[in-house]
Amino acid sequence: MKRIRQRDSLIYILASGLAFVFAFTAIHYPPPTIHHPPPTTHLLVFLLGSLDAFLLENAQDIYRLSRMRVAWRWFFRSAFYAGVWILMVDLKDSQVLDFGLWLNHWLALLFAVGLVKLALLTWSSHRLKNKKVSYRSLLIGSGPGALGILTRLSSPGPSMGQQFIGYIGNPSPDLPIPHLGHLHRIDEVISKEDIEEVVIAPESNQYGILEDILRQLRSSPRNLMIRLTPESYDFLMGRVRLDAVYGTPLIELPAGKLPLWQEVLKRAGDILLSSILLILLIPLILLILIRVRLDSPGPLLYSQLRIGRYGRPFRIYKFRSMYSGAEKDGPQLSHDGDRRCTPWGAFMRKWRLDEIPQFINVLRGEMSIVGPRPERQYYIDQIMREAPYYSRILTVRPGITSWGQVKYGYASDLSQMLERLRFDLIYVENLSLQLDIKIILYTILVLFQGKGK
Repeated sequence: MKRIRQRDSLIYILASGLAFVFAFTAIHYPPPTIHHPPPTTHLLVFLLGSLDAFLLENAQDIYRLSRMRVAWRWFFRSAFYAGVWILMVDLKDSQVLDFGLWLNHWLALLFAVGLVKLALLTWSSHRLKNKKVSYRSLLIGSGPGALGILTRLSSPGPSMGQQFIGYIGNPSPDLPIPHLGHLHRIDEVISKEDIEEVVIAPESNQYGILEDILRQLRSSPRNLMIRLTPESYDFLMGRVRLDAVYGTPLIELPAGKLPLWQEVLKRAGDILLSSILLILLIPLILLILIRVRLDSPGPLLYSQLRIGRYGRPFRIYKFRSMYSGAEKDGPQLSHDGDRRCTPWGAFMRKWRLDEIPQFINVLRGEMSIVGPRPERQYYIDQIMREAPYYSRILTVRPGITSWGQVKYGYASDLSQMLERLRFDLIYVENLSLQLDIKIILYTILVLFQGKGK
């Protein structure tokens, strides 16, 4: 079933690209003043249309797309593309900006491409409702509420695409699907059964553990669709965002992650900025290496095992700022006046110069420039006992700087780490490129204030 959805999504992406070419051809035919574009131009237009669908519409799965949302956003994007065409193609010939020409371009794009998108999305919606396509789904709950949801979703008539593999909760003879275990086995069941969608229907006496269930689901490395009953949403009101309400009484929770185009742009920005900074800072890096060598015996660079995205360990790199053997008695957090720091190391930490080698971690894809600071497993184990929701932090790449870093600063003990965690959770739940830029600007301000330790 997943392959069928991937095939249909590919058809949508390629059809969008071909529709771009058709619109481009219609725009430039038959005005004699416009030179016939070469084949490479058509290829570029096709690639633009395909990338538009893939990146800006998240068309990796068209069965998750909303026709209304796609049409609304295409209304504005087509106007933008029409303006780009005028500036890059037509303006070379006329040298005059013409509102009427832009309007013709816009309408050609709006209808030629828009109608293809809507036709294919209507086709996919029809297939979903007629159960030609489905998602491997898991029901969480086993009481009357779960039975009611299961009955409505499994009844004859338009489908929402669930293919229930089983349920998790207390065993119930009333539910006609397999019992897959209790709540503590959520992660195991999702992985083993290749679950793509989860429907949460807890009873009123289970609302106390609802947040823990959501924490586990939203910390999963799998791209899960999460739906819950309106009663559950009432309990969580103010802590989750409403995305869509369907005919069946279920509410879809947002994924809480960057759109694909922003994720690609963020990664490209990480690589570009890290490369530029590493080149520009070569004189400073050489000076730091010399000072580290003169300051105390030991290696120039210091590496330490940290936990990255989805719990994957990696080695973080820093210029050595402490005397060798500083942690012979076990892991310790740095603090003001830390005697383990060398004189030059204390200066580096104050201005965060010791973190320059972490741009290498960024280039390797282990870190991002902006993201929650990575911690050691030793401290994560302690944090998880106090704040189980910390696992939500592990769904994004760790960063050199973070919202918690600039708003709270370095943490010297567990209580301060938990306090900083609140800021990083805010970041994770509100991911955006605008927020990343804001954090970078704040970081530059903090650097000039020399607040490191």
